[in-house]
Amino acid sequence: MTGTVTVVMAFYQTPETIRQAVDSLLAQTYTDLRVLVMNDGDDPSRAWEPLADITDPRIVRFDLPEHRGRFYADAVALAACDTPWFHPHDSDDYSDPTRVERMVAAAETTGAEYVVAGMTIHEDGTAKPHMPPVTKVKHKRGRNVWAQANYGTLWATDALRAIGGPHPDFRFGYDAMLATLALTRLRWTVLWDHGYHYVRRPGSLTTSEATGIAAPARKQAWERREAIWEQIAHVPTADLPDHPALTPAPATAAALARDVEALCQLDGSVGPLAVQA
Repeated sequence: MTGTVTVVMAFYQTPETIRQAVDSLLAQTYTDLRVLVMNDGDDPSRAWEPLADITDPRIVRFDLPEHRGRFYADAVALAACDTPWFHPHDSDDYSDPTRVERMVAAAETTGAEYVVAGMTIHEDGTAKPHMPPVTKVKHKRGRNVWAQANYGTLWATDALRAIGGPHPDFRFGYDAMLATLALTRLRWTVLWDHGYHYVRRPGSLTTSEATGIAAPARKQAWERREAIWEQIAHVPTADLPDHPALTPAPATAAALARDVEALCQLDGSVGPLAVQA
């Protein structure tokens, strides 16, 4: 197996979990990794403390000046990425040591551009294996039912760009759009592996009152996602990256350009040896 995997981990106020998440990546049997850890607008003087003693040259540390959410961070990372594989990973989750190796093998064996993998859900002291239902978007009782996939999946970098990539205006809910676009536009496969450990914790995006499943902000994101889908569902894939529905707001686009430039200039490279203390 060949090809560097860029693992992108955006974090914001997760000091209790990020060390386990990063350690689980550095312990992977697939060692051709770049672990891009992105501080999503937290105070840099304290945000990096849990990782301060790690000297592994595969880590790239990068500070985003504002807290904008993981899809924004992923969009920055994707724009700067120069490796064939792209793997988002949450900072409060962790992975089994062979997981990345198994995902790359599944992609190379099948020619897939998107690997849908399972996970183990940890909540209230329980651990339950889960496989996301691999279904394309469908209309049911006045609403769209979306494809589901945990966000710890593997992408061929160019394929993710081809479907527009993460929308930087979204703070949540856009993973379902990406999964649906992948299942309808890309070559994909399923890896029956539960080695991604999804940890549901108090105060996370899905459990807090402000951003949880029933929160108005999340419902607004879903409504916007529905509106975007209506505009792009029948657009040729080649036209997706530049489609107006997938274009970020002007202020977001300006911030994105600034942060992509800063990441690309980090020590003159975004390669595996670019390390910011």
